[in-house]
Amino acid sequence: MNDVNERKLAEQIHRELGQLTNLKAPKTLGSRVLAAIAARQAAPWWKTSWINWPTVIKLAFLALGIAVIGGLVLAGTAILQFSTLTSGVAESVSGMLASLKPYYDVAARFGRATGLTLSSVGPTLYWTLAVLVGVAYATCIGLGTLGYRLVFNRI
Repeated sequence: MNDVNERKLAEQIHRELGQLTNLKAPKTLGSRVLAAIAARQAAPWWKTSWINWPTVIKLAFLALGIAVIGGLVLAGTAILQFSTLTSGVAESVSGMLASLKPYYDVAARFGRATGLTLSSVGPTLYWTLAVLVGVAYATCIGLGTLGYRLVFNRI
């Protein structure tokens, strides 16, 4: 903006502000502000800003953070070292998984049979299931709302 527009804007703002009436503060404002300040000063240290925490606690917090980061670094190193040892473990795990193959075969056959059954039925079943799911969802929302209102005496 140029100087002329800025000056006009400043004059217009000054005129508008000059037309406003002065508002009086409520009589209880001072006591409420003082009560809020007293409540904030009486708050325990852990409910204040981190800057206002005691120095010993800040240092302990810093040490804990460094310990967690160090633990993560050590865990990452251990995982890398462990990965070189897993070749023998992988063979034993594959042997255990081979014993589960009959159960997998039964589950796969059941899945294929379910898929064939669902593909042979019409869309009426799908719409019926969708309506049932919607009714169940609405029931859960309603019961949750009722429980909330009962617990917090909102009824």
